[in-house]
Amino acid sequence: MPGDLPFSCPNLIRQRLIQDGPTSTIVHDTCTCRADHIPIIHDLEFDTFIELAGQINPKQLVVIGIINSNLRQIEYDQNQQSNELHEILQTLHYHLNYGRSQISICRLSTNDDYRCLIYDLAEATKHSSLYGPLLVRRHNVQPGFVLIYQHGHVIFGDSIFNGYGKNLQDLKKQLNRMRHQQIALPEEFKFISDHRRTNPTILKSV
Repeated sequence: MPGDLPFSCPNLIRQRLIQDGPTSTIVHDTCTCRADHIPIIHDLEFDTFIELAGQINPKQLVVIGIINSNLRQIEYDQNQQSNELHEILQTLHYHLNYGRSQISICRLSTNDDYRCLIYDLAEATKHSSLYGPLLVRRHNVQPGFVLIYQHGHVIFGDSIFNGYGKNLQDLKKQLNRMRHQQIALPEEFKFISDHRRTNPTILKSV
């Protein structure tokens, strides 16, 4: 079962969930994630990954960036937001893993303050029988949004970082704030239609 892995890796969990043979056919060191390429997470392994990451390191922040690789050029605003967010998170991911062995990046990131992944709406349902991307149905996400998880709970969701910005430095400041916040959004929260703010909610303790 994926839950017996000693670290949380989207690729390994996905392999465990879709394999036909015994779990022993997949070894722990088959993590293929690399420092120069931010990992992609799909619906199939999403909840298992978030739960396992929270169990292994309850204080770690898991940053999920929402993009859509199928956006056409005429959808300029959303396409630009997707591209900019991908670049920001790729930069963070690279800096976190620079100098590490290219083998088993996910295992080496277990004790990091945060880790970054991409959720591509165009590919999210791959290997899954779900109707429509999980995070669209669950939270009404759009390209350019970011969800931050801690200990299995969403503690932040927005396309604006640190109150007003959308750049790398603002995201870093937001992450520093979230490390000490210790609160979570309700599980059923959804983004409202202005693509900026979540519905007014009462926060609950993590």
